[in-house]
Amino acid sequence: NGNLASASSTGNSVANTLQVIATNIATTTGDATAIAALSNLQSNDGAGTDSAVVGASAATSIPLVGVQVNGAVTGSSALSVADNSVSAKALGNTGSNQLAVTGTNLTSTAPATNIVGTSSTVATGAVTSEFALTNRQTDAVAARTADANNVVLGINTTGNLAASTLAVTNNLVSAEARNNQINNVASLTGFATLTTSAGLLNEQTSTTATTVTATGDVSIRAAGGATGTSTLDLTGNTVKALVVGNSAGNTMSVNATNLTGNSGLTTGGGSAFSYTLADGVTATTAADFGVANVQTQSGVLSAT
Repeated sequence: NGNLASASSTGNSVANTLQVIATNIATTTGDATAIAALSNLQSNDGAGTDSAVVGASAATSIPLVGVQVNGAVTGSSALSVADNSVSAKALGNTGSNQLAVTGTNLTSTAPATNIVGTSSTVATGAVTSEFALTNRQTDAVAARTADANNVVLGINTTGNLAASTLAVTNNLVSAEARNNQINNVASLTGFATLTTSAGLLNEQTSTTATTVTATGDVSIRAAGGATGTSTLDLTGNTVKALVVGNSAGNTMSVNATNLTGNSGLTTGGGSAFSYTLADGVTATTAADFGVANVQTQSGVLSAT
């Protein structure tokens, strides 16, 4: 019980943290630099196939994870296969970005425009603010696959079953592929007075064709049949195939007793976002505190 069999592949993985702790923070007019900025760029490309494979090369009744009994199960026997995992996971770009600012008083006097930005032929984006978090991920490999093949998980007996208890519970067989995955968190907390701007921009693009396959079963088998009084428990088991093009969690939290923005940074708000897609469509967002997200997936996704 509690066993793990896994295969995994990852293109890029990162965990970025920028923390600012101060009692008093102040800026002056004409200051052309951001107070704090975190920018992450991940690019994964290549002519080959990124893959993760786990399981057997051919179909079989013998468990890859579990109990194989060559004979009968009798005499009030108790067998259990529980809380096991067999998984194949293929990831392109993955990570986390955290910008955390804590203090008592922060007063800005409308400095010049501050920019932390990203750009590409697919989409362009920029953040204009005193606190900025930007993330850009591009995934463009030829193909990505994750396969859990012919996985048998459970109990198999070649004889009969008599007056015994067999349980196969809470097991997992999974195949999963994600091209771009990120968790972005920006926070300004603990302030009595807060006069500033903050922006979070996430941009993810993938052209990778991605295929996920999960085959096999979670089972209890008695080739000779069951006699007498026996108990079988086959519950809480999962077989799944999951494919995701772009996945993101974007969170901004701002907490202060007295909160005002900084409209001197840009027209209509202290934090501005602008991005242009390949079809020529341009979208903008302006706010003192804002979050913008752009995701594009053009490769075919398949899960079976």
